Amino acid sequence: MANKRQRKKRLKKLAQMKVVKQTTIVPLTFREIEDMRVKEQTDLHNAKENEKLRRTASYQRQLDAMYSGTVTPLNTYINPNASILHQCSKCHKEWFARPMWLLTKENQKHVCGVDPYRMSNEKKSVRIVTDKDIEKMCKLAEQGMSVSKIAVEIGVSRPTIVKYLKKAEESKVLI
Repeated sequence: MANKRQRKKRLKKLAQMKVVKQTTIVPLTFREIEDMRVKEQTDLHNAKENEKLRRTASYQRQLDAMYSGTVTPLNTYINPNASILHQCSKCHKEWFARPMWLLTKENQKHVCGVDPYRMSNEKKSVRIVTDKDIEKMCKLAEQGMSVSKIAVEIGVSRPTIVKYLKKAEESKVLI
């Protein structure tokens, strides 16, 4: 009996398959395929651009109010704390700044034609290593103190300590 049922089931399926009409598929030309691909890419690009414009619109309005339309963000606005690349249309300068700081902090605001990094008159203080310091370095090194601790003790960098210890070692070898 099981075989009879299975046979009926199989014949029924075959009959249904024959009923389905077979349609011929007309192959697309290379040109049509390329046109479809280009259209999909442009649609996707337009959607991304619209999303970017929608996201940065409120931030751009705030920048326009403060800088009269000269400063524009080149990257999409993410949040007030994310660093974003900005551009000034007057001085053609590009810089990274946080939106919140660019709008609120006085020392972070953009001034056309002024480079805040070159404004400071402070010069890096250079510590001159004296002969006493070199003698002290050698004594501490002979006592077994590490180079890092010697650097902290004297107040100079580790590479400076290493340099002078090597010079002292070379002078001992020559003598």
